[in-house]
Parts: sequence; C-alpha cells; structure tokens
Amino acid sequence: MIRSLLPSDTDSIFKLLHNQNTVMDGEFDKESRHILDMKISNYTQWIDDPYTKTLVYEDDGIIRAALFAHFNFYINAWKIELILSDLKNFSGGKITSMLISEMIDYAEAKGFYQYYYIRAFDKLMMDKSWGKKDSNQFLWSRYQKSIDEYVKASSRPVTGVYWDWLFNNRCKPNDVVVVHRFLPAEYRKNILE
Repeated sequence: MIRSLLPSDTDSIFKLLHNQNTVMDGEFDKESRHILDMKISNYTQWIDDPYTKTLVYEDDGIIRAALFAHFNFYINAWKIELILSDLKNFSGGKITSMLISEMIDYAEAKGFYQYYYIRAFDKLMMDKSWGKKDSNQFLWSRYQKSIDEYVKASSRPVTGVYWDWLFNNRCKPNDVVVVHRFLPAEYRKNILE
C-alpha cells in the first residue's frame, strides 16, 4: 500500500535509513548519514509543508520504501530528494516506480509537469531496465527525459539553481548527471478549464 508519511512513521523511516548501505547511488559514510538524519527530521517535522511531500510503501504494517520530494514554486518543478528502500530486487525497482508514479499524480494535480533528480553517471541505464510493456503502466513513461548537466566528482554544477536546490550546496563524491523529466504539452491537463 502506498500512502503519505504520517508523524507516527518517524521511527520506521529512521530505521529504514539506517539499514541502507548506499543512498541514491552515492556513498553512505558517517557524514552523509548525519546529513540525511537531519534532512529526514525536517520532512517528518513539517509533514503539512506544501513544499515537501513524502510517500511510503507499506507491506504488512512495515514501511519498506519511501520517496521524499521537494517542490519549487519559483521554477514550477519538483525534485526527487531521496529514495529509501530495503527491497533490493526487481520488486524494489517496481515499487520505486510506483512511488514515482504516485508522486507524479500528486504533482500534476498541483500543476507541476517537470521534475529533476541526480543520478550517478554509470547508472544512466535505469530507465531502460523496463520493457515498453512494463513501463507503460507507470505515469513517468509519458515524460520525456533530458540530461541537463554532467558534473564531475567533487565539483559543483555550472547552473546556480542546481547547486542550491538539487545539490543542497554539497559536492557529490562521484560523477553525476542532472536528469530533467518533463511532460509534453499533449499530456498536460488544461489548467484554464
């Protein structure tokens, strides 16, 4: 079952975090864990904040995966801030895709038709891991993908908003790309109706 984060989920989310070896293709050292602890605290403290949204996948009362998103009203886009999961097999990928699709549905209802995420450079094939038949069931399959910027390890991106918003003013320890997904006009709801 997919649902929104609740205040009572705090302990489960931290437990899920501390069971991770890597996060979003990145190294997970002591400093990274501390930063993520603080970031998750912000998400769990401000559950009703219109700039943040967290969806969790729950199985038999246990949270197995979570997707943290942050909305930017100035550029009318959202970003995948963090994905946590203790499902490391094919079903884990499918559940992550379900979470992303649910977040897209939420975002589109608010008029957001583009999102960003940072991906390790050597993991670019993620979207091709699904066959056409499988991927069509997920909302993200309607979205076009572009690679906006390649950023070398321990460097900052050229684009200022990426540094501030996507990178949170912190260099990544590995080569990454900024991935931009956007919904073509023919799929967008007419907001003037």
